[in-house]
Amino acid sequence: MQFLNTRLPNLISLLRWIIPTLIFLIGFTYVLFDQVWYQGQSPSSLHVLRTFLILNVAGPFLAWLTLTLALRAANAEAQAQHEIALQNRELAALATISRVANQSLDLDQITNTALEKMVTLLGLPMIEIRLVEKDHLVLKAHYGLSPEFVGCSNPIALGECLCGQCALDGTMRVRDILTNGLQPTNEFCRQERVRSTITIPMQAQGHVIGVVHAGSPLPNAFGTREQRVLGEICERLVTAIENAQLYAETRRRSLHLETASLVGQRIFSLVDPPGLLDEVTKLIQDKFGYTHIHILLVNERNHTLVLQSASGPCAETMLKKGLRLKIGEEGITGWVAQTGEPLLCNNVSEEPHYYAEEPETNSELAVALRIGERILGVLDVQSAQRDAFDADDVTVLQILGSQIGAALENARLFQETRQRYEAMFALHETSLDMIAQLNMPQLLEALLRRGTQLLGARSGILFLNNPSNQTIDVVASYNAWKNWRGVTLKTDEGVPGYVIRTGKPIIVNDYASWPNKPRAFAGSPDGCVVSAPLTWRQQTIGAIDIFNAEPNPKPFNENDLWLLGLFADLATIAIKNAELHSQVKEFSRDLENKVEQRTHELEIAKEAISHQAEQLRHLLNRTISIQEEERERIARDMHDDVVQLITAVRYELKTAKFAIESGVANSALEEFETMRQSLDEMEMEIRHAIYDLKPPALDAIGLVPALQNYVERYEGFGPTLCQMQVRGMPFRLAPSTETSIFRIVEEALHNVRKHAQAKTASVILDFQPTMLEVLIEDDGNGFDYTQWLFKRMVTHLGLLGMQERARNIGGTLQVSSNLGHGTRLTFRLPVELDGGPVSKGW
Repeated sequence: MQFLNTRLPNLISLLRWIIPTLIFLIGFTYVLFDQVWYQGQSPSSLHVLRTFLILNVAGPFLAWLTLTLALRAANAEAQAQHEIALQNRELAALATISRVANQSLDLDQITNTALEKMVTLLGLPMIEIRLVEKDHLVLKAHYGLSPEFVGCSNPIALGECLCGQCALDGTMRVRDILTNGLQPTNEFCRQERVRSTITIPMQAQGHVIGVVHAGSPLPNAFGTREQRVLGEICERLVTAIENAQLYAETRRRSLHLETASLVGQRIFSLVDPPGLLDEVTKLIQDKFGYTHIHILLVNERNHTLVLQSASGPCAETMLKKGLRLKIGEEGITGWVAQTGEPLLCNNVSEEPHYYAEEPETNSELAVALRIGERILGVLDVQSAQRDAFDADDVTVLQILGSQIGAALENARLFQETRQRYEAMFALHETSLDMIAQLNMPQLLEALLRRGTQLLGARSGILFLNNPSNQTIDVVASYNAWKNWRGVTLKTDEGVPGYVIRTGKPIIVNDYASWPNKPRAFAGSPDGCVVSAPLTWRQQTIGAIDIFNAEPNPKPFNENDLWLLGLFADLATIAIKNAELHSQVKEFSRDLENKVEQRTHELEIAKEAISHQAEQLRHLLNRTISIQEEERERIARDMHDDVVQLITAVRYELKTAKFAIESGVANSALEEFETMRQSLDEMEMEIRHAIYDLKPPALDAIGLVPALQNYVERYEGFGPTLCQMQVRGMPFRLAPSTETSIFRIVEEALHNVRKHAQAKTASVILDFQPTMLEVLIEDDGNGFDYTQWLFKRMVTHLGLLGMQERARNIGGTLQVSSNLGHGTRLTFRLPVELDGGPVSKGW
């Protein structure tokens, strides 16, 4: 049936000329043979002409007319069948595209299927499908295009050429180049010899997502049908492409998030920072496929970013080079490290912050590695393609950046915890060694060695403060550039001067250029130093400095400061223990010497006590002898004087009685007068005896008058002249005190009269506000006082007695005497007077 529908119009068209011709020939033959030849009619006869007209004109005409009408009917039927077939093909193509769109989310499969159906339906020689990506149209599928055109015209900027203009304003464009004289703005279209084009936008939710662009070398190649068919296909294609893009986007996001989760799970199991960073770059390279991956960490000492791990074609070269970028000054990564904000650049040639690290880079994305508000470094990825990154990449890399930052912090905390454990163990071992080592030089050397090894540093110096000289002395050095032992610094000089002066630890990671570096350390290669004070009972006794040397010194951090602080506390205790040990040894040695000396002194004291006991025994005997002599003297005086006077008075009484009885009155009066004189003499003797026992004036009128009376009487006892002088305002003392002072003066003058053979003697009483000073001097023979002190001669027991009297009343007695130069005794007695002297002006 389909065959008849396609062949019948051609057959009728052929018969439309054959049948009328056959009818004409048959009619002509009939007229010629039947009418003219057989019937013999004249060809010009009316009957022949009528027959000829009917058979040769009307018959063919009617046949032609009938066949023409049949041809028209057949053509209409064929056209209708063709239209139906075309519609069926269009519907089948649209159904195929819809089925592919519903069954597949592969963008390449969808665009290739649509391209195939457009070529099949319309027989187009040249067609392409482009999708909008950012500001460009990117070729996704094509047919009939030369490789040169595909390579040179991909991508096309929006607004460029017919495709770019259509994508920009969303209007279909049909161009007949020859007819209208319009030329496409794209040089590559002319190279393909395109004479007519059609560009149809693919719109979704009011915005263009792509275009279908077809070209033909023929003019007017795109009519209404082509426009309609391409428009319907584009409508189906829009939904399919949008679904495929959404699926691809969702799948890409899901893959990124899944990859980020896997990377996070993997990196959180790592605790070694170098291994962690290398593993991270490898995982990101495997999962995301970026061209270059860099991880840079912040160096707070130099305010720079230092490349720690890299992946890509130039990674090994850059790591060997030791890439360093100044934060905020160099590169995209430097800007990110300063601001903490991510930076996406899909065309590095237009980015002012770009720093040419990789020659093949066209797109770059950098995010900060942070923990809280603290930026640890930067994760940087680069691609050789332009427009390689979008907002989803930023989100994923920010997630990875946070995870890497947290992993770095966890690794740091783990390393710090392990280091602190090892440090505590080392400190414990160090404390044991310190306890065992008490020799100061060896101890200081061991302390520095332990401290340097504990921090993994190069060298160390120990300083002790010398307040007496106002200097800081280097007492030990370990593995230093030179032996600094014996060097002295000023108290405000260098790192140790700051630490000792403030009592605070310090880190100087730019020691080579530090302005307060001591002149004594000029030329030292040390680049970093950490110092901690040695504090004992809230006083800084010194400092311990640990150094790292150039050219690449390891900077110290707060953890090193903490460890050194703990070590400094132990070192202080060890130093003090060593000092105490030295002091104990010295004290022990001094104690031994003192014990030996004390033993010797005790032996001497024993001999002195024995000698003093002998003296006391002699003194006691002397005291007893004096008492007996005093009794004998009193008895003798009483017997020789008083008793004889009493006997004389008794006799005088008898004589007077006899005279009275005899009546001789004058004689009796004479006897009475003699008795009165004898009683006066007896009274005087008794008073002298009583005065010798205790002067009555001492209690009645005080010390000064009593001594004056005694001095006046003293001159009558012998050839020595004696004078008394009083200075100051006299005051009274306690009776017992005045008695002791009187006896001291009495004994001193007695010794002068008995031993000194002096011509003159003097007694001076000096009354001061808080002191009574009594001075007794003579110009006699004197004696060797030093020899007397050594031998304590028994012959001078009076002097011992005077010293004991002075000591008993709280005073002191000093003796100054030399042979041939007389003797001076000085008695001093501290006094306290409330409200002034008791009495004045005797």
